[in-house]
Amino acid sequence: MYEYENAFIEMYKGATYAPLTSWDISCKNIYGAINTGQELQCLKVLEKEYNWAQFPELRIPLLHKKTVVITNSRKEIIWVSRRFYHMTGYLPSEAIGKKPIFLQGPNTDKNTLCLINEKLKALESSNHKILNYKKDGRQYICDLEIHPIFDKFHTPVNFVAIEFETV
Repeated sequence: MYEYENAFIEMYKGATYAPLTSWDISCKNIYGAINTGQELQCLKVLEKEYNWAQFPELRIPLLHKKTVVITNSRKEIIWVSRRFYHMTGYLPSEAIGKKPIFLQGPNTDKNTLCLINEKLKALESSNHKILNYKKDGRQYICDLEIHPIFDKFHTPVNFVAIEFETV
C-alpha cells in the first residue's frame, strides 16, 4: 500500500457519525468538496514524504474538476486525482509506476513531446496542448500545465501536472 492510501485509512479510523435530523440539506458541491479535502490530505502526506519546500496550490484545480498528476523526479506517476479516471479511463492503480507517455500514441505530436521534455529538463513550468489516448483508444486533447516541485534544499523531487480535457 502507498503512504497516501494509509492516510485515507487513518483519516476514517475512529470516525463518529451524527444522525441526520433534517432532510432539507442543500449543497450542490458537497461531494466535490469532500473529495477535494481527501485528495489534499493525500497530497499533504506526499509533501511530508518528499520534503517539499512549498505545497503547490492544488485546491482550486481540484475543485474545478481538473486532473492532477504527481510524478517523481524520474517522471514516474506516484499519485493521480480522482478525475484522472474520468479523463483517461485508467484507474489510479493502472497509472501509478508508469510514465505519462503511456497516454500518448501514434498521432501525438512528437515536437510537443520534445518541447515538454526540454522544459522538464530545464526545470521550467510550461503549458501545452497534447493529443492523448484514453484506455479505450479514443483520442482527446489534453490541456496540460506542468510545474517542478522542489524540496527544502531546492532539489527537484517531483513534477505536478494540472490537466483537463478540451473539447
